Amino acid sequence: MIMTKEELYSIEKYSYSELCSYLIGKYGICDKPYFKKNKNGNLEKTKGKQELCLHRHHVYENEIPNLSNIDVAKEYDLKYQKAENLVYCNLLEHFLLHFKINQEYDATLGIGGDLYIIRELNDCFFNNIETYSEPIKCLKQEYVRLLKDFYNLFPQYEHIICKDSNGNKIEEISK
Repeated sequence: MIMTKEELYSIEKYSYSELCSYLIGKYGICDKPYFKKNKNGNLEKTKGKQELCLHRHHVYENEIPNLSNIDVAKEYDLKYQKAENLVYCNLLEHFLLHFKINQEYDATLGIGGDLYIIRELNDCFFNNIETYSEPIKCLKQEYVRLLKDFYNLFPQYEHIICKDSNGNKIEEISK
């Protein structure tokens, strides 16, 4: 499902909870937990809908950061990993969810997820790596605008150095 500029502009105005509800309406309810216990009692990640270029976002990351990290997941009740506590989203929507967490709850709460997703988006838009990029590939200017807005939450930064998933500098953007 290709994302349009108009859709992005519209959902930017949503609150975090409104955006989660919108995404459930758009993509449907997640059908699998993020992590589940295997027959040995260890946690293992389940497969999502990568073939549809969709990520899974933990709704409760507005309370507990980094729930997709297996070490963090082990520290909390498995209810946070259940399908009903996840939403499907494309990569840009995933960034927007974490951005909303930073805006509405705590500027440091969603930062880990943001930085990970930003590197994937940088790969998509600046290095033309097509992982998860098909639904959003026409939205580079909008991504750069959102990136500037995101970094405005952190006034200590004067410019943005975009890095790819390998940590290589690929672009510098002034605020």
